Amino acid sequence: MYFDAKEFGKRLHDVRTSRGITQEELAVRLGLASKQHVSRMENGERSCSMLDLNLPKHSYVFLRKHLEEGIYQVSAVSASDVLKRNTDSLRCAVENDVFASLPQDSLLDELEMGWEDEQ
Repeated sequence: MYFDAKEFGKRLHDVRTSRGITQEELAVRLGLASKQHVSRMENGERSCSMLDLNLPKHSYVFLRKHLEEGIYQVSAVSASDVLKRNTDSLRCAVENDVFASLPQDSLLDELEMGWEDEQ
């Protein structure tokens, strides 16, 4: 899938203006440097990483693929479940592949069931 900066910019502009938000207000809400950044995004001249936006951690969900009995399984991992402290950096976690290296949930379930059987 390919990202079309011009199409994204047009959609961003349409949504922003339909809600009566100025470029400066949007820049502040998204944690961007200036309204010029928003203007360049709307014109398709500049892109923005999702990781640079000022969104709460619970807004991000990552897909994790792991091999289980010869079949790839896909599970969803919420960033807020992994990054507990306010100071935890989402960008740092992604760059260090934290979400891909999480233990398989099924292994934790097996451990918990085994522990309950012993009780």
